[in-house]
Amino acid sequence: MSDEEDRTGPASQRRFDQAREAGQAPLSREVATVAVLGAAFAVMLLDGAAMVRRFIVGVHPFLDQPHLLEPIAGLRTAALLAVVLMMPLISVAAFVGAGSVLVQTSFLIHTRALIPDFARVSPMRGFARLFGTTMLIDAGKSLIKLGIVGWSGWAVAGEIWPLLAKAGSGSAAGLVALVWKMLAMLVMPMLGAQGAIALLDVARVRIKHARDLRMSREEAKQEARESDGDPHVKARIRQIRQQRVKRRMVAQVARATVVITNPTHYAVALAYDRGNGGAPRVVAKGEDEMAARIRAAASKSAVPMVANPPLARALYSVPLDTEISADHFQAVAEIIAYVWALNGRRA
Repeated sequence: MSDEEDRTGPASQRRFDQAREAGQAPLSREVATVAVLGAAFAVMLLDGAAMVRRFIVGVHPFLDQPHLLEPIAGLRTAALLAVVLMMPLISVAAFVGAGSVLVQTSFLIHTRALIPDFARVSPMRGFARLFGTTMLIDAGKSLIKLGIVGWSGWAVAGEIWPLLAKAGSGSAAGLVALVWKMLAMLVMPMLGAQGAIALLDVARVRIKHARDLRMSREEAKQEARESDGDPHVKARIRQIRQQRVKRRMVAQVARATVVITNPTHYAVALAYDRGNGGAPRVVAKGEDEMAARIRAAASKSAVPMVANPPLARALYSVPLDTEISADHFQAVAEIIAYVWALNGRRA
């Protein structure tokens, strides 16, 4: 099984973040296209008629008196006038197009994308892209757009054609209105189709982005180890810490006042110093194997051991190096008094 076939697990949030840091984000060009078309159409709605009127007025003297300019100079003047008049439309369309890209990528700006990638001009990779799934999808979308534009043009031609014969004898205002009507009839179906294509393309791009970032089982394990640490190392560290705690507890038994036992399952060592005025503290505790080690240390250090199963189980829940609660004062005080009396008789 190849690495690509093994990547069946969903991508983690960390993988998405890493892809974003590398400049990868789901981006639909169709959204940018519909945004540019919509912005341009909005500008044409607001100022299109006046724009066309100004253009006609600007070139009208040259049309009335063509001898004033040579043909090439006249075309150059008309083209320059058209560019100047369309600058607001071009500026708004460029701004909206860039904004649509930033919104889709959550304002991702990656300077690495500006660095030339010569691998992209590889003939083999270019050949693969030419016959790849993405190219087929783009070709299908282009055919749909072409069909819609052709249908719109045919519909416009059928309705506008009778008016074109009369346009030459009409006024400039009538010609502007005619051009504007033709433009609107062409753009509106294209804009609606482009919007529908953009919605579908957004879903396709996002699904493809998630599919491209899918992880194999080994990659998921590796990421877990990198994020949370190696489980084996963490278990070893935890084991070492527990061993150190146990050694410290066994060492504290020698300074204990009494060890209260279950007598075999639990053992709790208490230390009490009348000089500091506090309550007895739990300096060591354990069950089963650790309880046996505490009893052995107590026997070695001649620390008295008292069997009291209910009290031993109750004191086992008290955290290490913590004073016992008031609920246990009476029982513990009696045991300590007994131990002191026993030590006094021995002395």
